[in-house]
Amino acid sequence: MTKKKITELIADIRNKIYIAPSDSYMDWDYIPAWNPIEEFIHCVSQKELCHSRILAQFFNPKGPHGDGPVYLYRFLELNGVVNNDTSDYEWECLDDVVVTTERSIESGRKIDIFIEWKEPNGQKRGVIVENKLNGAIYQPNQLEDYREAIIKEGYSDVKVIALHINEKPQDTLIKADSIIYASELVCELFDYMLQEYFETPPDVLYSHIGSILPYRNYLLSLSLNNAKMDIAKQILDLDSTTLNNLATLVQAFSQLNDAKNQWILDQVKQDFPDVTCETGSQQISFWLPEDYKRNGCWVSVHYPKKPEYDARGTDVWLVCKPENITDAKVIAKRLGLDFNGEYQYKKNVMAYWFRKPEHFRFSFFTERHELVSSIKEMLKVLSE
Repeated sequence: MTKKKITELIADIRNKIYIAPSDSYMDWDYIPAWNPIEEFIHCVSQKELCHSRILAQFFNPKGPHGDGPVYLYRFLELNGVVNNDTSDYEWECLDDVVVTTERSIESGRKIDIFIEWKEPNGQKRGVIVENKLNGAIYQPNQLEDYREAIIKEGYSDVKVIALHINEKPQDTLIKADSIIYASELVCELFDYMLQEYFETPPDVLYSHIGSILPYRNYLLSLSLNNAKMDIAKQILDLDSTTLNNLATLVQAFSQLNDAKNQWILDQVKQDFPDVTCETGSQQISFWLPEDYKRNGCWVSVHYPKKPEYDARGTDVWLVCKPENITDAKVIAKRLGLDFNGEYQYKKNVMAYWFRKPEHFRFSFFTERHELVSSIKEMLKVLSE
């Protein structure tokens, strides 16, 4: 294959991978089909230990991430160990936290992750983290033995946190103070910290993204695959009629985004019958012809790649041609939109993008009417 052919092939592949136009990694709404860290973990015999070591590094204020106690504090806050009223001196105590894995107790059992620190009054506090990301079952009296052994060693206010892949009915029987699930850990620890905490230059933020994102994605993948297997087991008990109906429903998912496009278009046309639209597999764009000639702007809606990523995964953008950036900035200001930069809209076509600050996203399945209202608001201002 010639160098020219290779270059063209690479360009073609890149054009088939959609990355939403934003400076925030949170707009990367897909999980890569192949994840090197996932392949690596499959080769590790003790997956639970592998996860424990990675998580212990995040919880360690002196860990290689270089971000101090922020991950630990958020994790403890989520599980009710500390709260927003925690004083500054208690926060400073977390600087001296010791985090260990495979921590032995008197009976010979080992705690997956043990977090300990001293209060200013000398009181020792301990947090036991039981890692069940590999789906292993609990041994008899496992958590009770952990708690009793640590209290016997002189620790007070000992908390037990269990980390599970997905929620199961028997979770209510687990003798833990708190249970956190893989998807929650991703959303509330990694995503929260990256989105809310790091008010840093883009190059510093992206260095965190590059190191954390693969593990974040793996945890999500682990959670989704486990959930799919649980559902697959339930399918085994279905009767043939129900199974056939389910198969038809699954096939319909391939047309789901087409259905979204049609529904939105029908709603928008109720107020703007002359609106023009352009659709894609994950997006639909709107403009009024006369307004577009005047200001070169349009409204673009983008969906997540898969339905399971629907939770606040639909974005609404104001987009304009580069030569109309001056008019677009005036319009964006009226709409309360922030400038996000120049990005590729189509192959070899660049455009300027604007969006509302912070969490301006929708779940299509629960907030579609709010989504349509936002589109109509933009079109109305564009026509004024």
